[in-house]
Amino acid sequence: MNALVAASGELGLSAVLPDVTVTEEPLASTFDESPHLPLVDNFFDGDFSVKAVLPEGGDLRAFSVQLIHRYRYVLGRIFSGFSMLKDPLQVSYPKFPTRR
Repeated sequence: MNALVAASGELGLSAVLPDVTVTEEPLASTFDESPHLPLVDNFFDGDFSVKAVLPEGGDLRAFSVQLIHRYRYVLGRIFSGFSMLKDPLQVSYPKFPTRR
C-alpha cells in the first residue's frame, strides 16, 4: 500500500480509492458491522462484487477506506534471548559467502 501511495504522487490514496459519490441523499459512511470481504475457504466460492459486499445505501469510498484502515497495524513477535558463554569454543561464527 505504501509503495502504491508513494507512486501516486500528490493524489496519494485518492489514486486507488473509488471516486467521491455525489447523491441527493447522504450515503452512510459508518457501518453497523465492521467492513469485510466474504469469508470463504475458497476464493472462487465468494461473491466479491460491490453489490454483495457494500451495505445498501453505503458509501463505497468510506467502505474502502475502512477496509484499508483495518491493516494500519502490523503485529509480530521476535524471539530473543541471552545465553551465557563460559568457553570460547561455544562461540560459532556464521559462514559468509566469499566474493569472487
